Amino acid sequence: MKLLTNVINWLKKSCDWSNTEFPAFHKYAFIVLSYLFTIVVTIYITPSISEDFERENRITAFYVENLKTLSTDTKDLLANLTVYPDIYSIQPNFVDVKNEIRRDITRLHWRRVEFFIIFDDDETREILELYSESLNNISGIVGSQNPDFDQLNNEIENFGVSSGLLMQKLADKAGI
Repeated sequence: MKLLTNVINWLKKSCDWSNTEFPAFHKYAFIVLSYLFTIVVTIYITPSISEDFERENRITAFYVENLKTLSTDTKDLLANLTVYPDIYSIQPNFVDVKNEIRRDITRLHWRRVEFFIIFDDDETREILELYSESLNNISGIVGSQNPDFDQLNNEIENFGVSSGLLMQKLADKAGI
């Protein structure tokens, strides 16, 4: 890099740039300098720009994948919670749906742990706390002997709001 600077300074001193006709030597020196400049840019600058773009693409893909997974896991839980009151009214001790709901809640609780690593701002941490609280409340209602379905509906609504806010935070991080 210092060599390139020295050559440019020499050219500035030795050439009268106001004259439109350069001596042949100066024309070739200018061409050689252009090639050197192109080589330096190609070797040193272009790879770092490519690395930055690749890193940004990987980060964006990571957030988009997290967003998709959160959306899928949330839909699974909500689908099971939607049929739970009907199944409970027919057969209160039916454990398959309860187990599915517990699996969904466990999966979403783990997602919360992952999000605590991703997000470090206070606003998102508050959303994660609301998210966790509503998951715990849903789990408690589903696990009780006599579930209060009005309370379950309220908790599903709270969960939906916190999930939506969390998905918005992930979308913001992904630049979507």
